[in-house]
Amino acid sequence: MSYFKKTIICCFMALGISLGGLQTNANETKYSTSDFTLIGGWYPWDPYQYLKIPSDQTSLTGLDIELQKLIMKKAGLEVQITPVSWKQHQEDLKTGARAYAMGAFYSEQRAKDFYISEPYRFEENSLFVRRRDMAKMKFDNVEGFLAYARQHNLKIGVIDKYQYASPVLNNFINDPKNEDIIVRSDTDTVNLNFLLTGKIQGFIADRIVGSTIIWRQNVGREVAEKNLHIKAPIYILMSKKKITEEQYKEINKSIQSIKNSSEYTKIVSWYLYPVLLLETTETDWFYFIEIIGIIAFALSGLVVAYRCNASLFGTFILALLPSFGGGVLRDVIFGRYPVWFMQASFYILLVITIVVVGFILAKLASYNLNFLRKYSHKKYFSPRIFEVCLMVTDAIGLAAFTVTGVLVSLIVKADPLWLWGPFFAFLTGAGGGILRDIVAKEARVGAIHGPLYPEIAIFWGGAFSVYLITIVNDVDPIKIKISVMVTIVAALLTRILIYYYRVPNIFYIREKDKSGLE
Repeated sequence: MSYFKKTIICCFMALGISLGGLQTNANETKYSTSDFTLIGGWYPWDPYQYLKIPSDQTSLTGLDIELQKLIMKKAGLEVQITPVSWKQHQEDLKTGARAYAMGAFYSEQRAKDFYISEPYRFEENSLFVRRRDMAKMKFDNVEGFLAYARQHNLKIGVIDKYQYASPVLNNFINDPKNEDIIVRSDTDTVNLNFLLTGKIQGFIADRIVGSTIIWRQNVGREVAEKNLHIKAPIYILMSKKKITEEQYKEINKSIQSIKNSSEYTKIVSWYLYPVLLLETTETDWFYFIEIIGIIAFALSGLVVAYRCNASLFGTFILALLPSFGGGVLRDVIFGRYPVWFMQASFYILLVITIVVVGFILAKLASYNLNFLRKYSHKKYFSPRIFEVCLMVTDAIGLAAFTVTGVLVSLIVKADPLWLWGPFFAFLTGAGGGILRDIVAKEARVGAIHGPLYPEIAIFWGGAFSVYLITIVNDVDPIKIKISVMVTIVAALLTRILIYYYRVPNIFYIREKDKSGLE
Protein backbone atom coordinates (compact mmCIF):
# COMPACT_ATOMS: atom_id res chain seq x y z
CA MET A 1 0.00 0.00 0.00
CA SER A 2 1.33 3.44 -0.95
CA TYR A 3 2.39 6.01 1.62
CA PHE A 4 -0.42 8.30 0.42
CA LYS A 5 -3.14 5.70 1.01
CA LYS A 6 -1.72 4.75 4.41
CA THR A 7 -1.85 8.42 5.34
CA ILE A 8 -5.54 8.64 4.42
CA ILE A 9 -6.43 5.61 6.54
CA CYS A 10 -4.47 6.99 9.50
CA CYS A 11 -6.29 10.31 9.15
CA PHE A 12 -9.67 8.58 9.35
CA MET A 13 -8.57 6.65 12.46
CA ALA A 14 -7.19 9.77 14.13
CA LEU A 15 -10.39 11.65 13.33
CA GLY A 16 -12.48 8.96 14.98
CA ILE A 17 -10.40 9.15 18.15
CA SER A 18 -10.25 12.94 18.29
CA LEU A 19 -13.97 13.46 17.71
CA GLY A 20 -15.09 10.83 20.19
CA GLY A 21 -16.14 13.56 22.58
CA LEU A 22 -18.62 15.17 20.21
CA GLN A 23 -21.59 13.43 21.77
CA THR A 24 -23.11 15.43 24.58
CA ASN A 25 -25.03 14.05 27.49
CA ALA A 26 -28.10 16.22 27.89
CA ASN A 27 -28.77 14.99 31.42
CA GLU A 28 -25.60 15.90 33.27
CA THR A 29 -27.21 18.75 35.24
CA LYS A 30 -27.79 17.89 38.88
CA TYR A 31 -30.75 19.46 40.66
CA SER A 32 -30.19 20.90 44.09
CA THR A 33 -32.71 20.08 46.81
CA SER A 34 -31.79 22.84 49.23
CA ASP A 35 -34.37 25.04 50.97
CA PHE A 36 -33.80 27.74 48.34
CA THR A 37 -34.54 25.45 45.38
CA LEU A 38 -37.43 26.41 43.10
CA ILE A 39 -39.73 23.48 42.42
CA GLY A 40 -40.94 23.04 38.84
CA GLY A 41 -42.79 20.18 37.21
CA TRP A 42 -43.21 18.18 34.06
CA TYR A 43 -45.55 15.75 32.34
CA PRO A 44 -44.95 13.69 29.16
CA TRP A 45 -44.83 16.18 26.30
CA ASP A 46 -42.27 14.90 23.79
CA PRO A 47 -40.05 16.55 22.49
CA TYR A 48 -40.41 19.37 25.04
CA GLN A 49 -40.18 17.16 28.13
CA TYR A 50 -39.80 13.40 28.32
CA LEU A 51 -37.76 10.56 29.81
CA LYS A 52 -35.03 9.34 27.50
CA ILE A 53 -35.04 6.08 29.49
CA PRO A 54 -38.57 5.10 30.65
CA SER A 55 -39.04 5.04 34.45
CA ASP A 56 -35.62 6.69 34.98
CA GLN A 57 -36.21 10.22 36.32
CA THR A 58 -32.53 11.07 35.91
CA SER A 59 -32.94 10.78 32.12
CA LEU A 60 -35.44 13.65 32.02
CA THR A 61 -34.71 15.84 29.01
CA GLY A 62 -36.39 17.79 26.22
CA LEU A 63 -36.47 21.28 24.78
CA ASP A 64 -38.29 22.96 27.67
CA ILE A 65 -36.31 21.00 30.27
CA GLU A 66 -32.99 22.14 28.82
CA LEU A 67 -34.21 25.72 28.28
CA GLN A 68 -35.34 26.05 31.89
CA LYS A 69 -31.99 24.76 33.09
CA LEU A 70 -30.29 27.45 30.99
CA ILE A 71 -32.71 30.24 31.95
CA MET A 72 -32.63 29.52 35.67
CA LYS A 73 -28.86 29.04 35.73
CA LYS A 74 -28.33 32.45 34.10
CA ALA A 75 -30.77 33.93 36.62
CA GLY A 76 -28.69 32.43 39.45
CA LEU A 77 -31.49 30.10 40.60
CA GLU A 78 -31.49 26.39 41.48
CA VAL A 79 -34.38 24.16 40.40
CA GLN A 80 -35.86 20.74 41.03
CA ILE A 81 -38.25 19.20 38.46
CA THR A 82 -40.73 16.51 39.50
CA PRO A 83 -43.60 14.87 37.57
CA VAL A 84 -47.09 16.37 37.84
CA SER A 85 -50.17 16.65 35.62
CA TRP A 86 -50.73 19.99 33.89
CA LYS A 87 -54.00 20.53 35.80
CA GLN A 88 -52.38 19.89 39.18
CA HIS A 89 -49.34 21.96 38.20
CA GLN A 90 -51.47 25.10 37.89
CA GLU A 91 -53.19 24.41 41.20
CA ASP A 92 -49.76 24.06 42.83
CA LEU A 93 -48.70 27.44 41.44
CA LYS A 94 -51.70 29.07 43.10
CA THR A 95 -50.97 27.50 46.48
CA GLY A 96 -47.20 27.98 46.25
CA ALA A 97 -46.45 24.23 46.26
CA ARG A 98 -44.53 24.80 43.04
CA ALA A 99 -42.68 27.89 41.87
CA TYR A 100 -43.02 27.89 38.08
CA ALA A 101 -44.37 26.09 35.01
CA MET A 102 -42.93 26.06 31.51
CA GLY A 103 -44.84 25.90 28.23
CA ALA A 104 -47.88 28.14 28.87
CA PHE A 105 -49.92 30.46 26.66
CA TYR A 106 -51.00 33.90 27.88
CA SER A 107 -54.49 34.64 29.13
CA GLU A 108 -55.96 37.53 31.12
CA GLN A 109 -56.92 35.20 33.95
CA ARG A 110 -53.39 33.82 34.15
CA ALA A 111 -52.01 37.35 34.24
CA LYS A 112 -54.11 37.90 37.38
CA ASP A 113 -53.15 34.62 39.03
CA PHE A 114 -49.42 34.42 38.20
CA TYR A 115 -46.35 36.31 37.16
CA ILE A 116 -45.92 35.77 33.42
CA SER A 117 -42.44 35.87 31.90
CA GLU A 118 -41.19 37.21 28.63
CA PRO A 119 -41.99 34.76 25.77
CA TYR A 120 -39.20 32.22 25.25
CA ARG A 121 -40.49 30.38 22.15
CA PHE A 122 -43.55 30.01 19.91
CA GLU A 123 -46.07 27.22 19.56
CA GLU A 124 -48.57 26.33 16.84
CA ASN A 125 -51.64 24.16 17.41
CA SER A 126 -53.09 21.72 14.89
CA LEU A 127 -55.96 19.26 14.67
CA PHE A 128 -55.02 15.59 14.32
CA VAL A 129 -57.58 13.25 12.75
CA ARG A 130 -57.83 9.84 11.07
CA ARG A 131 -56.38 10.10 7.59
CA ARG A 132 -59.52 8.60 6.08
CA ASP A 133 -61.55 11.57 7.45
CA MET A 134 -59.32 14.30 5.99
CA ALA A 135 -61.32 14.62 2.75
CA LYS A 136 -64.47 15.56 4.69
CA MET A 137 -62.83 18.49 6.46
CA LYS A 138 -63.01 21.46 4.10
CA PHE A 139 -62.23 24.14 6.71
CA ASP A 140 -58.81 25.83 6.89
CA ASN A 141 -59.05 27.89 10.09
CA VAL A 142 -60.12 27.48 13.70
CA GLU A 143 -63.53 29.11 13.23
CA GLY A 144 -64.39 26.75 10.40
CA PHE A 145 -63.22 23.78 12.45
CA LEU A 146 -65.33 24.69 15.47
CA ALA A 147 -68.45 25.19 13.33
CA TYR A 148 -67.85 21.82 11.66
CA ALA A 149 -67.23 20.07 15.00
CA ARG A 150 -70.42 21.46 16.53
CA GLN A 151 -72.52 20.73 13.45
CA HIS A 152 -71.37 17.09 13.25
CA ASN A 153 -70.98 16.54 17.02
CA LEU A 154 -67.35 15.48 16.66
CA LYS A 155 -65.71 14.27 19.85
CA ILE A 156 -62.55 16.40 20.31
CA GLY A 157 -59.71 15.51 22.66
CA VAL A 158 -57.97 18.26 24.66
CA ILE A 159 -55.54 18.49 27.60
CA ASP A 160 -57.42 19.27 30.81
CA LYS A 161 -56.95 22.89 31.95
CA TYR A 162 -54.66 23.62 28.99
CA GLN A 163 -54.86 27.00 27.25
CA TYR A 164 -54.41 26.75 23.48
CA ALA A 165 -53.09 29.37 21.06
CA SER A 166 -56.51 30.73 20.06
CA PRO A 167 -58.87 32.52 22.49
CA VAL A 168 -61.75 31.46 20.23
CA LEU A 169 -60.76 27.81 20.67
CA ASN A 170 -60.34 28.20 24.44
CA ASN A 171 -63.77 29.84 24.80
CA PHE A 172 -65.34 27.00 22.79
CA ILE A 173 -63.68 24.33 24.97
CA ASN A 174 -64.73 26.05 28.20
CA ASP A 175 -68.32 26.74 27.10
CA PRO A 176 -70.66 24.37 29.03
CA LYS A 177 -72.81 24.07 25.89
CA ASN A 178 -69.97 22.18 24.20
CA GLU A 179 -69.14 19.87 27.11
CA ASP A 180 -70.83 16.95 25.31
CA ILE A 181 -68.19 16.90 22.55
CA ILE A 182 -65.08 17.79 24.58
CA VAL A 183 -63.02 14.87 25.93
CA ARG A 184 -60.39 15.87 28.47
CA SER A 185 -57.24 13.92 29.29
CA ASP A 186 -53.81 14.38 30.90
CA THR A 187 -51.54 13.88 27.85
CA ASP A 188 -51.54 14.05 24.07
CA THR A 189 -50.48 10.39 23.95
CA VAL A 190 -53.76 9.44 25.64
CA ASN A 191 -55.63 11.53 23.08
CA LEU A 192 -53.85 9.79 20.21
CA ASN A 193 -54.86 6.41 21.62
CA PHE A 194 -58.46 7.66 21.97
CA LEU A 195 -58.37 8.69 18.32
CA LEU A 196 -57.04 5.31 17.16
CA THR A 197 -59.68 3.43 19.19
CA GLY A 198 -62.55 5.62 17.96
CA LYS A 199 -63.36 7.33 21.26
CA ILE A 200 -62.76 10.72 19.67
CA GLN A 201 -62.71 11.98 16.06
CA GLY A 202 -59.79 14.38 16.53
CA PHE A 203 -57.55 16.05 19.09
CA ILE A 204 -55.85 19.44 19.41
CA ALA A 205 -52.12 19.49 20.10
CA ASP A 206 -48.95 21.41 19.51
CA ARG A 207 -48.14 20.41 15.93
CA ILE A 208 -44.60 19.32 16.81
CA VAL A 209 -45.77 17.27 19.82
CA GLY A 210 -48.54 15.68 17.76
CA SER A 211 -46.17 14.86 14.91
CA THR A 212 -43.66 13.41 17.38
CA ILE A 213 -46.01 10.98 19.10
CA ILE A 214 -47.47 9.91 15.74
CA TRP A 215 -43.95 9.21 14.47
CA ARG A 216 -42.88 7.39 17.65
CA GLN A 217 -45.97 5.15 17.54
CA ASN A 218 -45.51 4.63 13.78
CA VAL A 219 -49.10 5.53 12.92
CA GLY A 220 -48.38 8.13 10.25
CA ARG A 221 -50.36 6.09 7.69
CA GLU A 222 -53.46 6.30 9.91
CA VAL A 223 -53.29 9.81 11.39
CA ALA A 224 -52.95 13.14 9.57
CA GLU A 225 -52.51 16.77 10.61
CA LYS A 226 -55.03 19.48 9.75
CA ASN A 227 -53.36 22.86 10.15
CA LEU A 228 -55.58 25.40 11.90
CA HIS A 229 -53.12 28.27 11.44
CA ILE A 230 -53.13 29.30 15.09
CA LYS A 231 -49.81 30.32 16.61
CA ALA A 232 -48.82 32.21 19.75
CA PRO A 233 -45.84 32.86 22.02
CA ILE A 234 -45.07 30.59 24.99
CA TYR A 235 -44.34 31.88 28.51
CA ILE A 236 -43.24 30.72 31.96
CA LEU A 237 -45.94 30.94 34.66
CA MET A 238 -44.58 31.86 38.10
CA SER A 239 -46.26 31.55 41.49
CA LYS A 240 -46.78 34.88 43.21
CA LYS A 241 -46.49 33.04 46.53
CA LYS A 242 -43.10 31.53 45.72
CA ILE A 243 -41.31 33.87 43.31
CA THR A 244 -40.13 37.27 44.49
CA GLU A 245 -40.31 40.31 42.24
CA GLU A 246 -36.51 40.36 42.09
CA GLN A 247 -36.42 36.74 40.92
CA TYR A 248 -39.15 37.49 38.39
CA LYS A 249 -37.06 40.32 36.94
CA GLU A 250 -33.91 38.15 36.83
CA ILE A 251 -35.75 35.39 34.99
CA ASN A 252 -36.99 37.87 32.39
CA LYS A 253 -33.48 39.26 31.93
CA SER A 254 -32.19 35.73 31.51
CA ILE A 255 -34.79 34.94 28.82
CA GLN A 256 -33.90 38.09 26.88
CA SER A 257 -30.20 37.30 27.07
CA ILE A 258 -30.44 33.69 25.81
CA LYS A 259 -32.89 34.07 22.92
CA ASN A 260 -30.20 35.09 20.46
CA SER A 261 -27.41 33.08 22.05
CA SER A 262 -25.58 30.07 20.66
CA GLU A 263 -26.80 27.99 23.64
CA TYR A 264 -30.44 28.65 22.68
CA THR A 265 -29.75 27.75 19.05
CA LYS A 266 -28.06 24.50 20.09
CA ILE A 267 -30.88 23.40 22.38
CA VAL A 268 -33.61 24.07 19.81
CA SER A 269 -31.67 22.34 17.02
CA TRP A 270 -30.80 19.34 19.23
CA TYR A 271 -34.36 18.68 20.43
CA LEU A 272 -36.65 19.77 17.59
CA TYR A 273 -34.77 19.15 14.36
CA PRO A 274 -33.95 15.43 14.80
CA VAL A 275 -37.61 14.55 15.32
CA LEU A 276 -38.83 16.71 12.44
CA LEU A 277 -36.15 15.39 10.09
CA LEU A 278 -36.77 11.78 11.09
CA GLU A 279 -40.45 12.25 10.31
CA THR A 280 -39.39 13.21 6.77
CA THR A 281 -36.60 10.70 6.21
CA GLU A 282 -38.58 7.75 7.59
CA THR A 283 -41.19 8.05 4.84
CA ASP A 284 -41.74 5.83 1.80
CA TRP A 285 -40.41 8.34 -0.73
CA PHE A 286 -37.13 8.87 1.14
CA TYR A 287 -36.78 5.13 1.67
CA PHE A 288 -37.20 4.67 -2.09
CA ILE A 289 -34.48 7.14 -3.04
CA GLU A 290 -32.13 5.61 -0.44
CA ILE A 291 -32.62 2.23 -2.13
CA ILE A 292 -31.87 3.76 -5.55
CA GLY A 293 -28.69 5.33 -4.15
CA ILE A 294 -27.51 2.09 -2.51
CA ILE A 295 -28.08 0.20 -5.77
CA ALA A 296 -25.96 2.80 -7.60
CA PHE A 297 -23.19 2.66 -4.99
CA ALA A 298 -23.19 -1.15 -5.16
CA LEU A 299 -22.98 -1.04 -8.97
CA SER A 300 -20.03 1.33 -8.76
CA GLY A 301 -18.33 -1.30 -6.60
CA LEU A 302 -19.03 -3.91 -9.29
CA VAL A 303 -17.36 -1.71 -11.91
CA VAL A 304 -14.24 -1.36 -9.74
CA ALA A 305 -14.27 -5.11 -8.99
CA TYR A 306 -14.41 -5.84 -12.73
CA ARG A 307 -11.44 -3.54 -13.38
CA CYS A 308 -9.27 -5.18 -10.74
CA ASN A 309 -10.56 -8.72 -11.45
CA ALA A 310 -11.75 -9.26 -7.88
CA SER A 311 -13.10 -12.54 -6.48
CA LEU A 312 -16.77 -12.97 -5.56
CA PHE A 313 -16.00 -12.07 -1.93
CA GLY A 314 -13.83 -9.15 -3.03
CA THR A 315 -16.65 -7.92 -5.26
CA PHE A 316 -19.02 -8.01 -2.28
CA ILE A 317 -16.60 -5.96 -0.18
CA LEU A 318 -16.10 -3.40 -2.97
CA ALA A 319 -19.88 -3.09 -3.42
CA LEU A 320 -20.52 -2.89 0.32
CA LEU A 321 -17.98 -0.15 1.09
CA PRO A 322 -19.50 2.70 -0.98
CA SER A 323 -23.00 1.72 0.20
CA PHE A 324 -22.25 1.61 3.94
CA GLY A 325 -18.63 2.65 4.54
CA GLY A 326 -19.34 6.35 5.01
CA GLY A 327 -22.19 5.69 7.44
CA VAL A 328 -20.07 3.26 9.46
CA LEU A 329 -17.20 5.76 9.68
CA ARG A 330 -19.64 8.46 10.77
CA ASP A 331 -21.23 6.30 13.48
CA VAL A 332 -17.84 5.09 14.79
CA ILE A 333 -16.61 8.69 15.04
CA PHE A 334 -19.74 9.66 16.97
CA GLY A 335 -19.62 6.55 19.15
CA ARG A 336 -23.14 5.78 17.93
CA TYR A 337 -24.07 2.15 18.56
CA PRO A 338 -25.35 -0.01 17.08
CA VAL A 339 -23.98 1.42 13.85
CA TRP A 340 -26.41 1.91 10.98
CA PHE A 341 -24.79 -0.99 9.10
CA MET A 342 -25.91 -3.45 11.80
CA GLN A 343 -29.54 -2.36 11.51
CA ALA A 344 -29.78 -2.36 7.71
CA SER A 345 -30.32 -6.06 6.97
CA PHE A 346 -32.56 -5.38 3.97
CA TYR A 347 -29.96 -3.09 2.40
CA ILE A 348 -27.21 -5.67 2.97
CA LEU A 349 -29.32 -8.39 1.33
CA LEU A 350 -29.96 -5.98 -1.55
CA VAL A 351 -26.21 -5.47 -2.06
CA ILE A 352 -25.59 -9.23 -1.87
CA THR A 353 -28.25 -9.79 -4.53
CA ILE A 354 -26.75 -7.15 -6.81
CA VAL A 355 -23.28 -8.65 -6.41
CA VAL A 356 -24.42 -12.22 -7.14
CA VAL A 357 -26.53 -11.22 -10.15
CA GLY A 358 -23.81 -8.90 -11.46
CA PHE A 359 -21.12 -11.55 -10.98
CA ILE A 360 -23.19 -14.18 -12.83
CA LEU A 361 -23.98 -11.82 -15.70
CA ALA A 362 -20.32 -10.86 -16.02
CA LYS A 363 -19.33 -14.54 -16.18
CA LEU A 364 -22.00 -15.29 -18.79
CA ALA A 365 -20.94 -12.29 -20.84
CA SER A 366 -17.33 -13.44 -20.81
CA TYR A 367 -18.44 -16.70 -22.46
CA ASN A 368 -20.61 -15.00 -25.06
CA LEU A 369 -18.48 -12.19 -26.47
CA ASN A 370 -19.85 -12.70 -29.98
CA PHE A 371 -23.36 -11.97 -28.73
CA LEU A 372 -22.17 -8.74 -27.11
CA ARG A 373 -20.31 -7.65 -30.23
CA LYS A 374 -23.36 -8.36 -32.39
CA TYR A 375 -25.71 -6.20 -30.33
CA SER A 376 -23.33 -3.62 -28.88
CA HIS A 377 -24.53 -1.05 -31.41
CA LYS A 378 -28.06 -1.26 -30.02
CA LYS A 379 -29.17 1.57 -27.77
CA TYR A 380 -30.09 -0.72 -24.88
CA PHE A 381 -26.53 -2.06 -24.75
CA SER A 382 -24.83 1.32 -25.10
CA PRO A 383 -22.08 1.84 -22.48
CA ARG A 384 -22.92 5.55 -22.59
CA ILE A 385 -26.52 4.90 -21.47
CA PHE A 386 -25.27 2.68 -18.64
CA GLU A 387 -22.82 5.40 -17.57
CA VAL A 388 -25.53 8.07 -17.51
CA CYS A 389 -27.98 5.85 -15.60
CA LEU A 390 -25.28 5.00 -13.06
CA MET A 391 -24.40 8.68 -12.66
CA VAL A 392 -28.05 9.73 -12.09
CA THR A 393 -28.78 6.99 -9.55
CA ASP A 394 -25.46 7.66 -7.84
CA ALA A 395 -26.42 11.35 -7.63
CA ILE A 396 -29.72 10.39 -6.00
CA GLY A 397 -27.84 8.40 -3.37
CA LEU A 398 -25.39 11.23 -2.75
CA ALA A 399 -28.30 13.67 -2.28
CA ALA A 400 -30.14 11.40 0.17
CA PHE A 401 -26.99 10.66 2.18
CA THR A 402 -26.21 14.40 2.33
CA VAL A 403 -29.44 14.93 4.28
CA THR A 404 -28.76 11.83 6.43
CA GLY A 405 -25.31 13.14 7.37
CA VAL A 406 -26.75 16.43 8.63
CA LEU A 407 -29.53 14.58 10.46
CA VAL A 408 -27.12 12.33 12.37
CA SER A 409 -25.01 15.38 13.27
CA LEU A 410 -28.12 16.81 14.94
CA ILE A 411 -29.05 13.55 16.66
CA VAL A 412 -25.63 13.26 18.32
CA LYS A 413 -25.55 17.01 19.08
CA ALA A 414 -22.44 17.84 17.04
CA ASP A 415 -21.62 21.51 17.51
CA PRO A 416 -21.34 23.84 15.65
CA LEU A 417 -23.80 22.49 13.08
CA TRP A 418 -22.53 24.74 10.28
CA LEU A 419 -19.16 22.94 10.55
CA TRP A 420 -20.07 19.32 11.34
CA GLY A 421 -23.24 19.17 9.25
CA PRO A 422 -21.45 19.53 5.88
CA PHE A 423 -18.49 17.44 7.03
CA PHE A 424 -20.63 14.44 7.93
CA ALA A 425 -22.78 14.99 4.85
CA PHE A 426 -19.59 14.47 2.84
CA LEU A 427 -18.46 11.53 4.97
CA THR A 428 -21.82 9.75 4.70
CA GLY A 429 -22.15 10.36 0.96
CA ALA A 430 -18.57 10.00 -0.28
CA GLY A 431 -16.56 8.39 2.55
CA GLY A 432 -17.46 4.86 1.46
CA GLY A 433 -16.27 5.56 -2.08
CA ILE A 434 -12.89 6.66 -0.72
CA LEU A 435 -12.55 3.42 1.25
CA ARG A 436 -13.56 1.39 -1.82
CA ASP A 437 -10.87 3.00 -3.97
CA ILE A 438 -8.21 2.52 -1.29
CA VAL A 439 -9.09 -1.15 -0.76
CA ALA A 440 -9.12 -1.73 -4.53
CA LYS A 441 -5.70 -0.04 -4.78
CA GLU A 442 -7.02 2.34 -7.38
CA ALA A 443 -4.29 4.57 -8.80
CA ARG A 444 -6.56 7.59 -8.41
CA VAL A 445 -9.00 7.93 -5.49
CA GLY A 446 -12.13 9.35 -7.13
CA ALA A 447 -13.11 11.74 -4.33
CA ILE A 448 -9.57 13.18 -4.18
CA HIS A 449 -8.32 13.09 -7.76
CA GLY A 450 -11.62 13.04 -9.65
CA PRO A 451 -14.31 15.56 -10.65
CA LEU A 452 -16.47 17.58 -8.25
CA TYR A 453 -18.33 15.04 -6.12
CA PRO A 454 -17.73 15.27 -2.35
CA GLU A 455 -17.80 19.04 -2.78
CA ILE A 456 -21.49 18.73 -3.73
CA ALA A 457 -22.33 17.05 -0.40
CA ILE A 458 -20.24 19.62 1.48
CA PHE A 459 -21.88 22.59 -0.25
CA TRP A 460 -25.51 21.46 0.03
CA GLY A 461 -24.97 19.91 3.47
CA GLY A 462 -23.59 23.28 4.54
CA ALA A 463 -26.47 25.20 2.95
CA PHE A 464 -29.01 22.90 4.64
CA SER A 465 -27.26 23.26 8.03
CA VAL A 466 -27.12 27.06 7.79
CA TYR A 467 -30.80 27.20 6.83
CA LEU A 468 -31.75 25.15 9.90
CA ILE A 469 -29.75 27.54 12.08
CA THR A 470 -31.50 30.61 10.61
CA ILE A 471 -35.05 29.32 11.31
CA VAL A 472 -34.34 28.20 14.87
CA ASN A 473 -36.69 30.85 16.30
CA ASP A 474 -39.57 29.84 14.03
CA VAL A 475 -39.43 26.07 13.58
CA ASP A 476 -42.09 24.86 11.16
CA PRO A 477 -42.49 21.16 10.22
CA ILE A 478 -43.63 22.08 6.71
CA LYS A 479 -40.56 24.25 6.17
CA ILE A 480 -38.36 21.38 7.37
CA LYS A 481 -39.91 18.93 4.90
CA ILE A 482 -39.60 21.42 2.05
CA SER A 483 -35.96 22.14 2.93
CA VAL A 484 -35.16 18.39 2.85
CA MET A 485 -36.74 18.09 -0.60
CA VAL A 486 -34.97 21.21 -1.87
CA THR A 487 -31.60 19.92 -0.61
CA ILE A 488 -32.09 16.55 -2.32
CA VAL A 489 -33.21 18.06 -5.64
CA ALA A 490 -30.47 20.71 -5.56
CA ALA A 491 -27.70 18.17 -4.88
CA LEU A 492 -29.08 15.87 -7.59
CA LEU A 493 -29.27 18.62 -10.20
CA THR A 494 -25.83 19.94 -9.28
CA ARG A 495 -24.29 16.50 -9.85
CA ILE A 496 -26.10 16.10 -13.20
CA LEU A 497 -25.10 19.58 -14.43
CA ILE A 498 -21.46 19.05 -13.42
CA TYR A 499 -21.44 15.78 -15.33
CA TYR A 500 -23.23 17.18 -18.40
CA TYR A 501 -21.12 20.32 -18.74
CA ARG A 502 -17.90 18.59 -17.62
CA VAL A 503 -17.26 21.22 -14.96
CA PRO A 504 -13.60 20.82 -13.99
CA ASN A 505 -12.38 20.44 -10.43
CA ILE A 506 -9.70 22.72 -8.96
CA PHE A 507 -6.44 20.82 -8.50
CA TYR A 508 -3.32 21.74 -6.60
CA ILE A 509 -1.21 21.51 -9.75
CA ARG A 510 -2.52 21.70 -13.30
CA GLU A 511 -1.99 18.59 -15.44
CA LYS A 512 0.12 20.45 -17.97
CA ASP A 513 2.43 21.72 -15.20
CA LYS A 514 3.14 18.26 -13.76
CA SER A 515 5.81 17.33 -16.29
CA GLY A 516 7.89 20.31 -15.30
CA LEU A 517 7.93 19.19 -11.65
CA GLU A 518 8.79 15.54 -12.27
